[in-house]
Amino acid sequence: MFTKRVCCAVLPLLLLLSPISVTQAAGLTGYDSIDSSANKNGNKKEYLKIGGVANVRFVDSDHAIASASGTFSSLTATVTNRTPSQDGTTIVDMTHTFLMEDGGLIVTEDKILLVPVPGRSGVFSISVDYLIVSAAGGLEGYEGQRFVSQGFIDGNNSIASVRYDGEIVRHRK
Repeated sequence: MFTKRVCCAVLPLLLLLSPISVTQAAGLTGYDSIDSSANKNGNKKEYLKIGGVANVRFVDSDHAIASASGTFSSLTATVTNRTPSQDGTTIVDMTHTFLMEDGGLIVTEDKILLVPVPGRSGVFSISVDYLIVSAAGGLEGYEGQRFVSQGFIDGNNSIASVRYDGEIVRHRK
């Protein structure tokens, strides 16, 4: 279930997405891959393998929404800066909010490398480095962790598809 704060802030965007995600249809949750270990001081590390695919739709040049499968069920994205280079590549700074079916969420600050695909005007390969800056719900405690994604952006049709994955860890006493 979504928390009231998340629901009110994100529900209008989620209504644009499919009413049931691939994750929900398959009966999976993002927590299926949590593994724990404790050190001699009793501090526990919880490892979470994350991964999936996001199908992105740009609503304007600086904002996007996506349905996702795997760990996350949906996400929003906002461009905060673009730095084009002479070779055609562009570095994009973004923020993302990733949501899980149960209301867990993370907010990231990201660096994205866009590389033009030769012979395909308006199409770019992308590599993203996500830094988790805040988390809520079942994802609390994963701040400061990183994960990555790779994919393609079709700027001509305002869509993208990315595969995200990684392993993040939180420390508990």
